[in-house]
Amino acid sequence: MNNKKSLPHLKGPPTPDTGCLPFFHPTRVVFVDDDPNFLKYFPPGLNANFPISCYASPGALLTDIARGRLETQLQVECWSSYTGRFADPQLEQMLSLDKTMLLMRVFGRHRFNPVSVIVVDYDMPEMDGLELCRRLAHLPCRKILLTGQASEAHAVAAFNEDLIDFFLPKGARNCVSLLRERIARYQRAFIADASRLVRQALRAEILMDWEDPGFCDLFAHLCEDLDIIEYYVIADPLDGFMLVDEHGRGRLLLTFSAAALAAQATMARIAGAPPTVVERLERRQAATFFAQEQGEAVLDAAAWCLACVPVQPFPTRPDRYYALLEAPAPFDVSPNTVLGLRAYLQGQA
Repeated sequence: MNNKKSLPHLKGPPTPDTGCLPFFHPTRVVFVDDDPNFLKYFPPGLNANFPISCYASPGALLTDIARGRLETQLQVECWSSYTGRFADPQLEQMLSLDKTMLLMRVFGRHRFNPVSVIVVDYDMPEMDGLELCRRLAHLPCRKILLTGQASEAHAVAAFNEDLIDFFLPKGARNCVSLLRERIARYQRAFIADASRLVRQALRAEILMDWEDPGFCDLFAHLCEDLDIIEYYVIADPLDGFMLVDEHGRGRLLLTFSAAALAAQATMARIAGAPPTVVERLERRQAATFFAQEQGEAVLDAAAWCLACVPVQPFPTRPDRYYALLEAPAPFDVSPNTVLGLRAYLQGQA
């Protein structure tokens, strides 16, 4: 039986893990090609929502990596340790997920730096693209062989050796759109790999249906309509995501179950909320969101009305609801507090 891999088809379906990630933000793509005209015109033609670095020399890229001038790892710093008294000595120190650190990533000014994809030309005089990929095999980034010279046999051999993740001839039909789609897929896979343990921990704590097709479709449409290019999970006590556009403007996407809305209606009635607020909660037309830290019992009528935000049901899940808000305090995500991708790219120019 032949266990060899075959060359990935140029129009193959997306293969990354389904569902939302704990966070996503663009990461760097590196192009390596000895043709200066290609580097001058092709990468800018992608109209990319990610930073790009270009190298005319494989040796220059290897030198920058060796000297730490390029970040090649994605750090996910959201674990805290604590000690306790356990019968098993190996459990004396445990790690717990600090979910607040996931949102704090948006304030990191260097979050776009790590290299997630390297696009390599095959035919270069210093060393060919396959040899360069062989020297970069230890990196977690994906490698794409982009060439007009290599035969399919070279590409299949490289793919079977796990030197490359994809092969695309420069003269391929719709080369730009195909490469853009692959880069988007591999950027997501890069973060999915780095956040695998975080996702496992969150699945045990959060009731959000991240992998529900209806929610994924809704999430994708919201991101497209709002020009969202990065997002971060919010949890405890809320379930949802911070959605961020290229300018660093944030939107808060909150999700609620029918049971959660019923519980809010009961608490609002007990706390003396205005009848109109209680009615909207009972009809599942709204949810309560308290942006400021204050007890429900001390809210006046105006504050209750301000905390009452409209909700809509998921298109395919009538028992699940969502609210979309401008980022309020304490989630102050705005161009005043966040370095958005546009500003980052302008600073790199």
